[in-house]
Amino acid sequence: QKEGARAEARTLASRLAALQKQLEDEREKFRQAFERWQQRTTLADQPLPATAPDANSRPPLVLVVHSDPGIRAMSKHSLQNAGYTVITASDGLEGLRSAAQHKPDAVIAQAVMPKMNARELVQLLKSRRETADVKIVLMSPGGDIGRSSDFHADEIVRDAADFNDVRAALASVLARRGVSS
Repeated sequence: QKEGARAEARTLASRLAALQKQLEDEREKFRQAFERWQQRTTLADQPLPATAPDANSRPPLVLVVHSDPGIRAMSKHSLQNAGYTVITASDGLEGLRSAAQHKPDAVIAQAVMPKMNARELVQLLKSRRETADVKIVLMSPGGDIGRSSDFHADEIVRDAADFNDVRAALASVLARRGVSS
């Protein structure tokens, strides 16, 4: 029995060592991913060159519609650091309500959302007189959603986590409208 207990203890000790090694490997992967995210966020927080707003103008109001609270929070942080006023919504229906209430200069929306997809949101925003001139940037990995009808997005970004692309697309659509940040 003693020999069996010793063998079991050796097995458990080697298993414990393997689990500790696996944990250290996972920690290292997480640390590296976090550092990459910090670098991307630091780059995204740097303001894009823009024309100087006149003294009486307000910062552009941007509505971010995304079901992922992390993407919403990081987008809001990045855009606020770039000089935009930002409001958020967690789904298409909430986004439509916020757009009708706040009349944003631009909407950045996830292509596939709960309660209302991006195509429906774009159609409803563009068909209403009070929101028809709102510029719309869609975050779509496919890149072509919303361009197949009379009502389409003004710009499409493939990677919602690439805040530089999102901000560049936003600056582009606002420049076409004559709004600067």
